[in-house]
Amino acid sequence: MRRDEKAYSAAALTRAPAEVVDFLLPLWATAEMGATPTQVGAVVAVEAALSLVVRPIAGVLADRFDRGRIAALGALLYAASLAGYALAPNLTWAFAAAALGGAGGALFWVAVRARVGETGGVAAFGQLLAAEGQGSFIGFLGAFVILGWLGYPAVFGLGAVAAVCAAAVMLSARSAPPARPPGDGPARGPGKLGRRMWPLLTLTAVTATAEAGIGLLLLLHLQREFHLDPVGIAMVLAPGFLAFVLLPGHTHKVTGQLGRSVTLGLALLASALSAGALAFAPQPAVISVIWALTSVCLAAAIPVEEATVAEAANGALGRAMGMYEGAQLVGALVGPAVFGALYANGGWRIACALGAAVLTVGAILVPFAVRRLGLPSRPAPTPREATPAPPPAIPAPRPADVAPVRPDLVPADTAHPSAKPAGPDLEHARKERRRWLEHLGIFLIGQGVLWFLGHSWIKASIQDTVPEDLPTLMLVSKVWVTVLIIDFVISFSYSIWPRRRRADPAPTHRTADRELR
Repeated sequence: MRRDEKAYSAAALTRAPAEVVDFLLPLWATAEMGATPTQVGAVVAVEAALSLVVRPIAGVLADRFDRGRIAALGALLYAASLAGYALAPNLTWAFAAAALGGAGGALFWVAVRARVGETGGVAAFGQLLAAEGQGSFIGFLGAFVILGWLGYPAVFGLGAVAAVCAAAVMLSARSAPPARPPGDGPARGPGKLGRRMWPLLTLTAVTATAEAGIGLLLLLHLQREFHLDPVGIAMVLAPGFLAFVLLPGHTHKVTGQLGRSVTLGLALLASALSAGALAFAPQPAVISVIWALTSVCLAAAIPVEEATVAEAANGALGRAMGMYEGAQLVGALVGPAVFGALYANGGWRIACALGAAVLTVGAILVPFAVRRLGLPSRPAPTPREATPAPPPAIPAPRPADVAPVRPDLVPADTAHPSAKPAGPDLEHARKERRRWLEHLGIFLIGQGVLWFLGHSWIKASIQDTVPEDLPTLMLVSKVWVTVLIIDFVISFSYSIWPRRRRADPAPTHRTADRELR
């Protein structure tokens, strides 16, 4: 696999346990450790604080040393954190594990994004976002299955194994040598780079505040107003999640046509309209559609932001990504607190209106933030995205100038210029992943129908009401779950162990003779 392909795989492997831990940590601390809400908040705050503090350090390290090794170090620290949660006998261990997780996550994500930014543009960051989404889904799917059978320690332990695998993937390919910023360039020194990027970083933090706050309020609203359980909430959010997984790899085409400022501004404006529409959504089905549209906007906006940061870094990719990650984290911390208080005092519609207003202001300020960076409207094509120039035309030789081809002088293993070399078939691996995601979409729709008809084996298993003699439709539901898991193992095995692409056979002597004549 190429360096960027390995970065995508490592990101998926690490994102899977990261999202699961963010969701399960408060539940685990309360149920297993007997922690109070204040203690749970303190554990989460320790991880967030260490992550915020270490991010600038991670950026400096990613610019001075091999980014693959920095990412591997972060993944190993995160694996140690997960192992600490799995083995924790008391809250003291939980605090230590949270500190390791915050530091490890900062090192890993800053280095991985800097690695992708070495040669990638909007398309590469879109693929990275899609890989993270796939990892999140796989992590939640496995966690919900394993949690009911083996409990929290098994979930954390398998997450540690995934993080170790991510470290191994990042160590298997070396990064390009870190580029030193020019002596008089804008990226010289973190202070000058920060002054140049502050409008974009401020815009990132403010919009992340609104997005994180609305996301939290949406969960509370579905639970309190519509009395949905976690699985019902997941069904409402599933279409948006699928859009977030499938679209980021394709939205770069829009950026190439409209430019970065227009794409980012329209995405934020559409998110603002979606936030305003959520305030008046009458039922979960309408909320599901609106949230899917919001996810489409995020799938277009996030890769543009990351590619713009990478292009503005002027060689200091690590420092730039550290600042960007820090701005996002600030928004993720401030958003739930601000919008949670607003929801408690002003209600759902007031909170949605504020979120829409913040996102609208962000959309208006996008051109100023991009102009401040001094970048062109359309991202510069990367070596991997640029369309190769056609080869120069070679005039056909006259018959008199062509010597006859003697078969005895042509080696049997001579490669033809048009022959494709043998190697890992990455295109087949991508098709298998896409096919499984299509199967997943059909599975969610089908299981949703069975859920509302009262014949869902998943629902009966969660509620511990599975009858001994399964009805026909419930048996179909159970078998379908098994088929989906087996299909996942088979489909994604091609991403870990891609099959070999057969090399095109070399042309025969007669074929070579015909081509020359």
